[in-house]
Amino acid sequence: MNRDAWVMAGLVLLVTGTALGVVYEKYRSRMLFHQSRRLERKLDALEVEWQQLLIEEHALADPALIERLARTRLDMIVPAPETIVYLSVSD
Repeated sequence: MNRDAWVMAGLVLLVTGTALGVVYEKYRSRMLFHQSRRLERKLDALEVEWQQLLIEEHALADPALIERLARTRLDMIVPAPETIVYLSVSD
């Protein structure tokens, strides 16, 4: 084989290798894009869940609800004023 044939074979190999590299990087880019979109959808769902949990937390912290639950579930009552003992803290 003469020198021109070796150069041509080398160029063909380089072009083929470059083409395969481009195809692989395009495939990898698409896979990363799909993964990114999937993670964005998951983030959106988690943000919605977080907002719902915050709303639930605020609803459960309502003083009227707490008092009602204390009365019904725990059988608690408001003590009579004469049974309340006040403590003072001295410095």
